[in-house]
Amino acid sequence: MGIDERFEQITVLGAAGKMGSGISLLLAQEIVRLKNIPENQKKPYRLNLIDVRQEGLDGALNYVRTQCTRKAESNVDRLRTLYYNREDLKTDDQIVRAFVDDALSVICTHTDIQQAADSRLVFEVVPEDEQLKIDTLRTVGDICPSSYFFSNTSSIPIGFLDQEAGLGGRLIGSHFFNPPAVQKLFELIPSSATRPELTEIAQDLGRRLGKTVVFSGDVAGFIGTGHFVREALYALDQAGNLRDRFGVHGAIYALNKISQEGLIRPMGTFQLLDYIGLDVILSVLRVMAKHIDRETYRSDLIDQMSSKKLMGGQRADGSQKDGFFQYEGRRTVGIYTFDQEAYLPLDCGSLGPVDQALDPISEVGTSWKSLLGDPDLDQKLRNHFACLAASDSPGARLAMAYLIESSRIAQELIFEGIAKSSEDINTVLITGFHHLYGPINEYTAS
Repeated sequence: MGIDERFEQITVLGAAGKMGSGISLLLAQEIVRLKNIPENQKKPYRLNLIDVRQEGLDGALNYVRTQCTRKAESNVDRLRTLYYNREDLKTDDQIVRAFVDDALSVICTHTDIQQAADSRLVFEVVPEDEQLKIDTLRTVGDICPSSYFFSNTSSIPIGFLDQEAGLGGRLIGSHFFNPPAVQKLFELIPSSATRPELTEIAQDLGRRLGKTVVFSGDVAGFIGTGHFVREALYALDQAGNLRDRFGVHGAIYALNKISQEGLIRPMGTFQLLDYIGLDVILSVLRVMAKHIDRETYRSDLIDQMSSKKLMGGQRADGSQKDGFFQYEGRRTVGIYTFDQEAYLPLDCGSLGPVDQALDPISEVGTSWKSLLGDPDLDQKLRNHFACLAASDSPGARLAMAYLIESSRIAQELIFEGIAKSSEDINTVLITGFHHLYGPINEYTAS
């Protein structure tokens, strides 16, 4: 049974969440394309969205409706090709409505997992909890004895999930990056048990959804999360080394500034930890500690933040919750001080000595945003890191040490067989994390 036939009956488990609703949107749009192929027009396509709360599913349905409308309005000319045989669709508005109606017409929402019966592809998108995923996959595996399963996990080994759920090789890891409708990276993780046909279907799926597919070895954390978590632990450790000089909050501010400005990234490491959510990070750390023996995966700073329930993450409207930093919308406005147990405004001037001690970290005009899409990017990066390597400032030295550690982590992932090549790991960091360059580069030799 090929991917086209399997697309006739699909289920998304955990469809009400941000990842689940995003994956549901992508699948619905591909079904619309398939059902408008003349030979498919009489086929009964069905996309089951299943979650524990109907109100959450209603929100997912509204999300699909809104995003399909936006996509149709901005791609009307392309949709004319899709609906070339529909003589009744004469205006742009009619084409937009037809696309949205087609997407919604195939969707059924349920709170009963039994409704997944007869599904040929099942996408598991429940929270990153081992036992919850195992229980969910075991249950739906019994309901759908001939289905193939995709687990959207950023860290849990697929072979472990497959064995514990008794799926007999019918499972592959499919790590969509957040948000799925926007992010281009699609990290695929087959285990040693994954059936070859499923791996081929998964790769074809990524291509159809317009994703950049990178295969990862089946080791906890995979490529993207594995690299970021190890890098974050390095930053957390370095913050501990700087606490006597700058205080805890000053050290966190310093490492965040170094990783953002010195490495020219869209956000610093501690801001990215807040964006992901420390609850997610803690879950990933537990998974990696359980499945990888030779390394330590914990942080006293994250444990302290967790005890104070300052976990970061995002609200339903996309605004950022407070974590290491305090936010207004998505803008950082304060930093948490452990001694005062309160947020210190970033503009109050008390962090000035930290800035003075670190600078210069970067030249004027070498911010991530200013270099994005710059045709002279490579030369400007070379100049930037050459200046850092030649500088004696504490900020420059710390930034270069961070760059070298990032490269070392990447090389280790290749040595361990988690990433097949430097090209793969660079693709993951550039495409999935929006870095301007990969961790394996010539800049560490500057």
